[in-house]
Amino acid sequence: MSIPIKADVGIIRQDNQYKKNSKNGWFVYQMKAGEEIEDVAVLTNSTNSDQNVEIYGRDAEITSDGIYTVVSNKLQNKDAGNWVKFEKNIINVPAATTIEVPFKVQVPEGTVSGEYGAGVAVLSIDDNKDGGANVVVKTRNAVRMYITVVGDLKLDSEVKDLNIIDPTDEDYASERNTRGYIGCDNIVAKYTAKNVGNVYSNLNGKYKITFPDKQVKEGEVNSLLAPGYGERTFYVRSDLLFQAGEIKLEFNFQTGVLNEINEGKVKMVIFLRCFLIQSIGLKNRLMIVKYHVRELLRLLKKKQIIYLGRL
Repeated sequence: MSIPIKADVGIIRQDNQYKKNSKNGWFVYQMKAGEEIEDVAVLTNSTNSDQNVEIYGRDAEITSDGIYTVVSNKLQNKDAGNWVKFEKNIINVPAATTIEVPFKVQVPEGTVSGEYGAGVAVLSIDDNKDGGANVVVKTRNAVRMYITVVGDLKLDSEVKDLNIIDPTDEDYASERNTRGYIGCDNIVAKYTAKNVGNVYSNLNGKYKITFPDKQVKEGEVNSLLAPGYGERTFYVRSDLLFQAGEIKLEFNFQTGVLNEINEGKVKMVIFLRCFLIQSIGLKNRLMIVKYHVRELLRLLKKKQIIYLGRL
């Protein structure tokens, strides 16, 4: 049985007046509730045969691994995916041809301000009529779309539960299996972060791990945080072998907008520095944290901070 694979039909953003909103080739708009704009998607068929594709808007979805994707079913759309309107959803793209496909973005009246994620996707259509003699592997390509509904915009994130993980700990077995850390005898630190604002943000962190033998591992992490997605756990790995004893972990975090916002005002809360000393195998643990006031009060109330001092 032959298994033909349908080649991709690529999609990109047209080089037009909206280009200034994004440096990544994404569709990025700043709109008011009730506003409508028109834009163009560019489809390219690089094969030597005509291709029928379906083109549509879908809500964004963030996977457990932090990957930005779009929902698979129109019924899963809750907001921005439904705002993307094409005159026709089924399109024929001739062989070795590039075509332009206009569409509209319509933000409903009364939409709450904030940044909404979506995507414009193209999916190959199976034209096989032989009753299933062939298996066709469909492919989907998509371009991200971010729609900021201007108004009361807020950039804010929380980081908590900073931990150094002993990779030999039996309690960590299921976690390391899930994350693919099997056979890794290197330090894995983890922290929990949450976007408590209403715009997409990048949580940028610089860390420094000091091992008992004074070896030092430094690095950076970048975490995409989407509004309304709750808490997510992130992991940091070192290429140095795990050592029992006192381990220091220093983290400096700063949050920033994912997409530049040119209209309206964004309330920003830039924070925080964490410093953790943990003795693996002992109960001693010292955590010194510098947070913005709201988070500091929350941690004190829950008795998650046992000592405060200058860093």
